[in-house]
Amino acid sequence: MSANAADLSRRWQGARLAALKVALPAAPSAGEAELLEPALEADLAGTLRRVFDNSAKLGFGYRRTWSEEHGVATLPGLLEALEAPCLRGGAWRLDQRAAALERRPCRPRSSPQVCDYWREAIDGLVAGLSDASRHARHRSLGHGDEVCLDLLYEDPESPLRFGPLPAEVSEAARGVQRLVAAFSSAPRLTLLGVSEGVLAYRLSPPDGNLRALVERELQQKLPALHFRELSPRPVYGDP
Repeated sequence: MSANAADLSRRWQGARLAALKVALPAAPSAGEAELLEPALEADLAGTLRRVFDNSAKLGFGYRRTWSEEHGVATLPGLLEALEAPCLRGGAWRLDQRAAALERRPCRPRSSPQVCDYWREAIDGLVAGLSDASRHARHRSLGHGDEVCLDLLYEDPESPLRFGPLPAEVSEAARGVQRLVAAFSSAPRLTLLGVSEGVLAYRLSPPDGNLRALVERELQQKLPALHFRELSPRPVYGDP
């Protein structure tokens, strides 16, 4: 490990620990492992937001200090040098403008909240380290997967930011797509992919009433999944 990477690893651990301590102001001095689950239980949303923000600020400071610009070709080497459980135990696969890390889970059991914590920490760090690259997590032990899969990609509109769409999910949702098409000539339901048990979809044009119908029908057909609608929203200018 280079001196720069070792320093980043140490500072990143400190940034994550600071995010946990805000949720537990009266807790005795302890390490990340001891504070992680209590902090997530005390303030899940706030802790996830803080660990992302702290990691992003740290990554940006590292990039500015050392004048390093990272992309999908160089980020894997830096990330695997950091002492983080989600970034060890596998080999990065590079394919043009993307890099994937598939690995066995880092522990026998994990909760969704713990996996989300590490996902947000890595998301933030990558966002700070690189203007060009993004991070996505498609599989994790905490969300019921047998392997964990993280991805780095360049194009913010790349379909790679969504996980693969299993054939059984597409088949189960066809009836819902036909229902949307029959609702009127305009709406269209596009399935984007499944990541960590969440099916991302797009409804064009957006329609709040139709969205409620779509999610009710999807829930009946795919009860094991959650759903996230990612239809574009209008941009409002100044009055």
